[in-house]
Amino acid sequence: MRDNRIDVIRGFAILLLTVTHTMCGPALLADHGHYYPRLGFFFHGADIFVAFSGLICGIVYTRTLQRQGASGLLQKGWARALQLWLFNAIAFFVVAAVVLAFNHAGVNAEIHNLQPGLWSAMTGTLFLFAPIPYFNVLNVYIIFLVILPVFVLLQARWRYTIVASLGLYGLSLVVLDPGQEPDRFFVSPMAWQFLFFGAVVVGMHLDRVRAALPPLRTVGWALLLYFFVIHYMKENAWIVHNFSSKYGLGALRIVDLVLVVYVLDRLNAPDVPVTSRLLRNIASIGSNSLFSFCCTLVLCYAASNLLVVFDASRAIYLIVILAELSIMVLIGALLLHRPAWRAMTQAKWVERWLAAVWPKRRVAGVIGG
Repeated sequence: MRDNRIDVIRGFAILLLTVTHTMCGPALLADHGHYYPRLGFFFHGADIFVAFSGLICGIVYTRTLQRQGASGLLQKGWARALQLWLFNAIAFFVVAAVVLAFNHAGVNAEIHNLQPGLWSAMTGTLFLFAPIPYFNVLNVYIIFLVILPVFVLLQARWRYTIVASLGLYGLSLVVLDPGQEPDRFFVSPMAWQFLFFGAVVVGMHLDRVRAALPPLRTVGWALLLYFFVIHYMKENAWIVHNFSSKYGLGALRIVDLVLVVYVLDRLNAPDVPVTSRLLRNIASIGSNSLFSFCCTLVLCYAASNLLVVFDASRAIYLIVILAELSIMVLIGALLLHRPAWRAMTQAKWVERWLAAVWPKRRVAGVIGG
């Protein structure tokens, strides 16, 4: 049975990213800044999206390995990576058309643009080495999906494979200049890969992890003490200075996220049905997260360029954001109630094409299976 809580949280993360990635005009930005929901913790929407995407990948790919073997796992994983690359390409071309249309009308957004040029933006985004703003999450996720099936195979055979991911993260703490870009978690891809693959390992052994965790009543006092010291005394807390701001890799963002997820897991059983229409639509966004993420990128680029035209109006800024969120919820409803829409986002033809051009025996030969 699918854990609907994961879909709701991933859908909520995408809605947060919709708000975060929408930038107002320069005058309003200088006077008031842009809306950036922080939730009261160190982690943000991107952290939630990456972590819970890794969690669901760990659950799904472990089942695929058990049912279809190594060849089926590799085929499914690489088909998913190819599908996301296609979504990434389509989203880029739609965004490029939107930006060029605004540019033709004399509107030039500071961040949501195609700098340093259309050709450079296209090659950098499609070949994953220099994406335009906010496509970096998609580009990194594509690379993760290519690596993911091999990682799951290795982790299933050697349980300490995750130590290599942790080692890369630890090495980046030492190698990177502590003074560069403080408080920027994504200053290093090593932090993102550890967050993602760490969540994959948790998903692979989710039942055992949940069974091993203590009940909330026994550790609740310790959690309250942690949040009091780290959040309400953070200006004078040595640990915050040394493990969050100093290295710019947001170690406490991972700790915060893990603890909040633990509390939510203890408070809400996985088999509780989602009855609210709004939550079901948000869960639909989360269960079709790759397509939904591409949709939110298109909306953010269109909205941010539009807000340059209506600069200095906070009311219009708020209306545009609410319109974006409403469109995303509507997309979730269409994905929930229209099987044809879901089939379009799943792109099963990619799996069939990959199976035809790369038979299972060839895949098995690559990994020695």
